Amino acid sequence: MARPTLLQHPKFTRLVEVFNIPKPHALGYLEMMWQRAYESGSDLIGDEMDVKLFTGYPGDAPEITSALLGCGGPARKGFIEKREDDLFYVHDLFDHAPDYVLSKARREDERKLARLCQFCGDKFHSSDPRALYCKDSCRKSASRDRQRHFETDPSVSGDGQRQTETDCPLTPLPSLTRELYPPETTSPPPSGGGGGAAVSEFAGYVKTNWKDVKDPGALEIVEREAFPQLDLLHEARAAQAWCVANPSRAPKDHKRFFHNWLQRSYEAWRKSPAAHSSPSRNGHNGRASPVAQNGGATWSKTDDDLRREGKLI
Repeated sequence: MARPTLLQHPKFTRLVEVFNIPKPHALGYLEMMWQRAYESGSDLIGDEMDVKLFTGYPGDAPEITSALLGCGGPARKGFIEKREDDLFYVHDLFDHAPDYVLSKARREDERKLARLCQFCGDKFHSSDPRALYCKDSCRKSASRDRQRHFETDPSVSGDGQRQTETDCPLTPLPSLTRELYPPETTSPPPSGGGGGAAVSEFAGYVKTNWKDVKDPGALEIVEREAFPQLDLLHEARAAQAWCVANPSRAPKDHKRFFHNWLQRSYEAWRKSPAAHSSPSRNGHNGRASPVAQNGGATWSKTDDDLRREGKLI
């Protein structure tokens, strides 16, 4: 599209006066030429006949070509220019073209570059600078090769990068309250570090399998306070099983890894029906205790739940 100052530009004035072309006609010829160049994303026009076709000029091709070429005056370029290949180009098209034309020109230049397919080695062209394969079948074949390589070398991911513990979200098994206390138990085990059987068994398991955890007893106290609904020993065994099954993703910091594991297990438990299945009260502060009912284990609401419902002050 022409700039607002085009009608006062010396080139346009000379085009109208010297070559005796009416202003509306001259403006139309230029707009037709620029629009064709915008559509193609290139400043190349071609020979004299192409200039005539670009502008829609009804007369002879040499007339409109010489007018657009010489309207700049002596030693100056007009609205078109002739280059070394004897072809005509739109003068300074990309200095005044809209942004979308510049983007189209970059894509066209990218498409003209010859690339080598990363799978078959054939040459191909693409307007996408990220393209690696000449066709979709090569892309799929390369993906299958990477997958086979990953299966033979688990330390390398599908894209050739080594995996870490944060590359893939963990999917721990949910641990419900019934796994914490068996149905015949009416009170939770001690939560302190006083050397109870449950505490020492968990601490011994952590000490045996996770050498980087220096104080398993302190870890148990902290995590039992944070997640009283979960069976720490069961969760530790499940987490260790996951590490054994995924050696390439085994964590370096088991303390942090186990805490994140417990957070996911707690969220799974909190959203399960077992977390809110019975309305009866219990005597534990903020902790659900099991109640045998209909041959299975159901769980009472906590004091915190009752306070939120306004039934306990």
